[in-house]
Amino acid sequence: MKTQAIRFGLGTAAVLVIAAVYQLQVGTHSSGAPESPAAYGGAMVSTDANAFAKSLAGTIPSGSVRANEGELVLEPGLIDRFDYYLSTIGERPFDAIKAEIERNLGQELKLNPRAATEALRLFKAYIDFKRAAESLPTIALTRDNALEVARIQTEGALALRARHFTQIEANALFGLSDTLTVDSLARLEIENNPQMSPAQKKLQLTQLDAKLPPQVREWRAPQARMNSLMDAENSARARGASEAELLQIRTEIVGAEAAKAMAATDQEEASWQHRLAAYKQDRDRVLADARWSEADRQAEVQRLRERTFSESDRKRLEAFE
Repeated sequence: MKTQAIRFGLGTAAVLVIAAVYQLQVGTHSSGAPESPAAYGGAMVSTDANAFAKSLAGTIPSGSVRANEGELVLEPGLIDRFDYYLSTIGERPFDAIKAEIERNLGQELKLNPRAATEALRLFKAYIDFKRAAESLPTIALTRDNALEVARIQTEGALALRARHFTQIEANALFGLSDTLTVDSLARLEIENNPQMSPAQKKLQLTQLDAKLPPQVREWRAPQARMNSLMDAENSARARGASEAELLQIRTEIVGAEAAKAMAATDQEEASWQHRLAAYKQDRDRVLADARWSEADRQAEVQRLRERTFSESDRKRLEAFE
């Protein structure tokens, strides 16, 4: 089962902040895969026959449209619902898309007319903002000015959006993604600052971590542990640490089970590298043997592959030849 969504807010990828700014201004396409229709309140899955557009066939409307005691619930899911249908621009006329969104909002909020009116108002504000964003000045992007372009465009898009949404609305609808993009930009500026030492960068990045919302820190915890592990491993290897010491470091950071799995992976990789080196040596010897015809040399190399590697490893081998 698949879903479709476009988040027209600030994005989340730390290493793709330029793309995140572009996402804020013009929208991008993403997709997810909920476990069941219940993830969207039991919404009907679109079939080829009833889908609003071909690209939505087999999908569930993304996001959420809810009311609480007659009042519209302001949450990012509302923007996701708008973008679910706006993703069909190019397939369907805008007027048809607008009518479908209005129909969907009315259906979802049919028991809450005040909330429905508010949702329609926010949809109009969202469209107005998107259209206004198209008029933001463009700056030629080069390798040297990427961060500066990202900063200028982020500030411009945020200022523009403030003209179309109240602070309360912007925080509720876009706040988390905004926080993540601003955080991403700050991290890239730190990582690319040649005047800062590695220790200073690490300190600044740690301070940024502390400012993140708890839910974001929870999301990033696995990656943070892996970053800490990589730093610890690199330091340990640089001083000539033994495999037993590396196992202990891994156990302390990621736990015994994960540490053992990583050790097994290391052993598999070492075995692969050993077999690969031996194969290349034998292959080169065969290919250099002038006593064989070209066809015989290639046939022998193929037999060498089959003797040395399993079928799955031979697929991996293709990347090394």
